[in-house]
Amino acid sequence: MEQAELEPSSRSKRAKSIITLAFEAYLETQEEEIPKAAKLDGHFAECLTYQLRLFLFAGTDTTSSSTTYVYHLLSKHLEALAHVRQEHDRIFGPDPSAVAQLLCEQPALLNQCSYTMAVIKDTFRLYPPAGTMRQGCDCLSRTDRRGNEYPLMDDISVTVLQQPTRRNARV
Repeated sequence: MEQAELEPSSRSKRAKSIITLAFEAYLETQEEEIPKAAKLDGHFAECLTYQLRLFLFAGTDTTSSSTTYVYHLLSKHLEALAHVRQEHDRIFGPDPSAVAQLLCEQPALLNQCSYTMAVIKDTFRLYPPAGTMRQGCDCLSRTDRRGNEYPLMDDISVTVLQQPTRRNARV
């Protein structure tokens, strides 16, 4: 991370990685001050490193957790598993060893996996991969189903309990 070469961003037709986007954004803000090969600002490099670590960890952790829950639910619901297998055989063919090459040649085939996507989305509903927290505001309050009002002051953090909320038919 010591040096960055300035390259035209239009060379690649593929989607850009988060690292590429971060460097491009940084280099655009420093357009006139950066020579052909420039040293990155130490503070920027440190912040970028922390953010990338978080991005990579969170992405890996949520993906592995979600995959585990998909397998768990499919093992409990054998009809759904059979339907997923039928869909995959219909779209990709019966030979699992040929799927990687087929997807390299025709990545849009994934768009035909509507049942598989429904399984993944329902897994996210039942087992959300991440939560969220928001800062309260003196101008807001929360009312429960019995009509009790709770102020959301500036110094209060508010979090939604994702799992119970997404499993409650009344919500």
